[in-house]
Amino acid sequence: DDGYLVQYFDGDSEHLSQSQCVRVLALPKMSKKAPQIKEEDSDCLNPPVPRALLGIEFVKNFGEHGSFTGRVAFHHPTNGYRLKYDDGDSEDVTFDTLQSLTLAHAQCLVGRPVSKHFAGCGRYEGFVTQYDEDDGYLVQYFDGDSEHLSQSQCVRVLALPKMSKKAPQIKEEDSDCLNPPVPRALLGIEFVKNFGEHGSFTGRVAFHHPTNGYRLKYDDGDSEDVTFDTLQSLTLAHAQCLVGRPVSKHFAGCGRYEGFVTQYDEDDGYLVQ
Repeated sequence: DDGYLVQYFDGDSEHLSQSQCVRVLALPKMSKKAPQIKEEDSDCLNPPVPRALLGIEFVKNFGEHGSFTGRVAFHHPTNGYRLKYDDGDSEDVTFDTLQSLTLAHAQCLVGRPVSKHFAGCGRYEGFVTQYDEDDGYLVQYFDGDSEHLSQSQCVRVLALPKMSKKAPQIKEEDSDCLNPPVPRALLGIEFVKNFGEHGSFTGRVAFHHPTNGYRLKYDDGDSEDVTFDTLQSLTLAHAQCLVGRPVSKHFAGCGRYEGFVTQYDEDDGYLVQ
């Protein structure tokens, strides 16, 4: 009913519809600081900040009872991560158990920020740029390097978007309307398009061309170029895929505010912080 809840970094929040939320998607902020090497950093990959996993859906097999999809609802310091399953049940699991499960939607990690420690070099930040069934997740670091990670490796280095400590900048060129997002912010998102008697097909945003628009590659092998307005009107293949993504929105008379999508609920939509 209420759509996506967006939480802004100044403490305010609001509900947005799917089309509004897609319109204000932004890229994670690139850190201009040199990597910080801390003595407490170890060579192993530490589990991510618990909040970075909220909203992600995993599939767990219960033997003869079948497999069920569970969403990470919250984290407790002692009991671990609470998984709420699609049959109404719930259970608490450790991070190691969570990491061993299969993602319900592989594309849901695309666009999320990461933070990874490299032995002898310190900690580097970046974000997941794309997913491929053969190569896994491609992570682009802000120093220019990149690497492919498996699902378990990618889940382990998930981070929260950096909260801006700067006051909102009001620019004369900001208009009251919601501007389309940076094209790269939409890469990897999957939409469902109906082709009438031919049925509905899922298309992934593969790339953007300044003239032709957004290239959708469908699950049947076909592809087409669409405008942002067309893309915005389509239904997301996986509603949870926007959770964890950064946003940037202009408010008339107040300037531009940045934040990230913290959770999704069928009734309330997306919560933006």
